[in-house]
Amino acid sequence: MEQLLHIEELKKTTLAGVPVIAISADEIGKTRELLAKLSARGRPLTHRFVSDPALKVIAAYGLRNARSTARVRPAAILIDKDGREAWRWVEKTAEMTPDDDALGAAVEKLRPRPKP
Repeated sequence: MEQLLHIEELKKTTLAGVPVIAISADEIGKTRELLAKLSARGRPLTHRFVSDPALKVIAAYGLRNARSTARVRPAAILIDKDGREAWRWVEKTAEMTPDDDALGAAVEKLRPRPKP
């Protein structure tokens, strides 16, 4: 959950204007419960959520964790406008968050450049 809250904070600065999709192995009902609890505590999340309990999307990105009961490796992935992976951060524990500077640099590379 720390990652989700961290990404929400970054949407005010580094990720301003960047669409964020959070993919979860949880059933949609469990995700809705989490979102309601966070909102009630004054910490609403504005990400779009995708429920993937069958781990199809998660496996397609190579994020299934066969060695852990958590089943999913925490990750942040940037996709460019053409649908290609442009940057990836993967960690072993959900308590870790991406390095803000590295994420910011990757986002800046994807932003359109003004025409001269």
